[in-house]
Amino acid sequence: MFFPLEAVAKNYDWGTPGAMSAFVTGVPSELPEAELWFGAHPSSQCTVLTDHGDKDFPSWLNNEALNFSLLVKLLAASQPLSIQVHPDSHQAREGFEQEDRLEVDLSDPRRMYQDTSPKPELIVALSDEFHALWGFVPTALIQARLNDLETSGFSAHALEILRERASQSIEHFVRWALSGDESLSVPVSALESWARTPRGASGMVSSLMNQGLVGKLAGAHPGDPGILFSLVMHYVELKRGEALFVRPGEVHAYVEGFGLEVMLPSDNVVRAGLTAKHKDLSAFLGLARMSSAELPPLVEPLKLGNTSTYANFGAPWEVIGVYDQAEVPLEETSTVVIVESGPATLSGQGTQRTLDRGNVGFWARESGVLHTTAGSRVWLIRPV
Repeated sequence: MFFPLEAVAKNYDWGTPGAMSAFVTGVPSELPEAELWFGAHPSSQCTVLTDHGDKDFPSWLNNEALNFSLLVKLLAASQPLSIQVHPDSHQAREGFEQEDRLEVDLSDPRRMYQDTSPKPELIVALSDEFHALWGFVPTALIQARLNDLETSGFSAHALEILRERASQSIEHFVRWALSGDESLSVPVSALESWARTPRGASGMVSSLMNQGLVGKLAGAHPGDPGILFSLVMHYVELKRGEALFVRPGEVHAYVEGFGLEVMLPSDNVVRAGLTAKHKDLSAFLGLARMSSAELPPLVEPLKLGNTSTYANFGAPWEVIGVYDQAEVPLEETSTVVIVESGPATLSGQGTQRTLDRGNVGFWARESGVLHTTAGSRVWLIRPV
């Protein structure tokens, strides 16, 4: 059976004006709409439309004994999100219980653990481009970026400071970047100035530093030492349909774009920079993996006909993208269905429902078939 879902847009300041209302209704609002949540988390503000009226979706799942242990989000960022990290299962439970013992209320902005669930997450780009920072690059690349800045006319004094800090370890650099030390102002100011320099200006060309991304960070958070993470992290540029999987402990920041995000039902976030929200250096360092990686963990979908399946990447769910004309079997497995463009038809046990762009719903309890037509784009998200 298919049950329509509705959700309240999260109006975070980094959101894109009208993004969610435009997706769902075609009529954009003027508010910065950052996320829509569909899933089992108590903060989802998600409603399921049943024959007996509208119900709170997490409560309805519990009452109906239906398992959907995921949180599905539509995310629209026009400004950078914070430099952040998420806990694993042990860390989530320990952090939640500790904040409970300290009597930190769930509504307190200092609260970092909203639940006891870990938070691995997959982001699939739905815009033509989706930009992010992820993980730490090898030391050789950090040094190459600094050399590149030097040839582009970067401040010699700022380079001296950065080279000294980067010559030790990633953890040393991160601790310094988040320390509040007075020496931070020199390289932060120099990076901001470099990012504002028009592209192609004489002596200011860099092939290893992403000037647009650095400028985005600096413009949204002027003076924030979090901008220094752009020297030591991977730049991720996803094209439509490309995906990144972020494990607990992996430092990251989404910068700009529209995407489909799937995770376990958790809202546990520990922040370290590029935000006006609560930051906790000790908690961040306790969770963050400080080792470098050669490449970000992109997830390559298995393509079969007009379907792309994102699976087997280390998380208990799969995402299936269905494009143009296709016929996809639906199992009894609980599944969130998102219609990015339609129409699409769901059929099962003598019932049939046609969905159009922006429709979101929940398939449960019976087998059936999804039929899509030319120009359609539908997403299926389910536990495995």
